[in-house]
Amino acid sequence: MPFFSLSSPTSGNATQLQSRSVSATAPATGSVLAWNGSAWVPGSGVTGATGARGNDGAKFLAGQGAPATGYGSSGDAYLDTTNGRLYCPKADGFWGEPLQLQSGAAGPTGATGQTGPAGASITGPAGPASTVTGPSGPTGSRGATGPRGASVLGGNGSPTDAVGIDGDWYVDVVGRRFWGPKAGGTWTSSFSLTGS
Repeated sequence: MPFFSLSSPTSGNATQLQSRSVSATAPATGSVLAWNGSAWVPGSGVTGATGARGNDGAKFLAGQGAPATGYGSSGDAYLDTTNGRLYCPKADGFWGEPLQLQSGAAGPTGATGQTGPAGASITGPAGPASTVTGPSGPTGSRGATGPRGASVLGGNGSPTDAVGIDGDWYVDVVGRRFWGPKAGGTWTSSFSLTGS
């Protein structure tokens, strides 16, 4: 069926309508002149058949760890976010070797900033004194044995330096003399217990 545009200029002329009648109906924007078998009338163009569905496009996937073989489709790309490895494109059902995306080297540590001024110290009012006595604490462990204190020793006759330790006293029950205190490892002084 021949068509002539009714909404824009055309290079055709009246003789090309083959002396057939033309409808007097006002055309709408985009209408064309179509032959309906008896006259030329305004109409719309012929819509072609719907084309076949195209193939799915490639996808960019991401996850933690290497992709499983069954994940994704051929043509897809995959980024392992744990180590920055890019697998692409998947082909023939396999991901192949990844491309390591290198990051820049770490920059030097910046200088330590200045210490800020001390904040204001706010002391609240003292609370009321407690009248409740807390429970007794557990008994502590036994302390270490202290050094031996001074002793009063006794014997028959004057003491030898081998008897006792510094700070001790000694009674000579035969001579009735009192020695002490022992000092510097020696018994140096004594006095009589009976008087003169």
